Amino acid sequence: MFGLILASLQSKVRELYNVVCRLEEEKYDWEFKLRKVDFEVRSLHSFGKPTSFEPMTNEKEQFHVLKQVIRIYMLETAQFVVI
Repeated sequence: MFGLILASLQSKVRELYNVVCRLEEEKYDWEFKLRKVDFEVRSLHSFGKPTSFEPMTNEKEQFHVLKQVIRIYMLETAQFVVI
């Protein structure tokens, strides 16, 4: 009986580990996209083209925006994961 419980727990841990790995990959992709957009905005700004977007300099603010983007993505793809 103890062996069954242990096997079930090990299976759940592996499952959760895989979910965390997938989410970390997605987080990395979103962070890369965010850096790319920030770079593009800065380059447009340096060429003198007017823009109403101010680049985010605060990491806490960037993380907050990233979390909201992930929430929107999860809702659009019907993946309900609490972040």
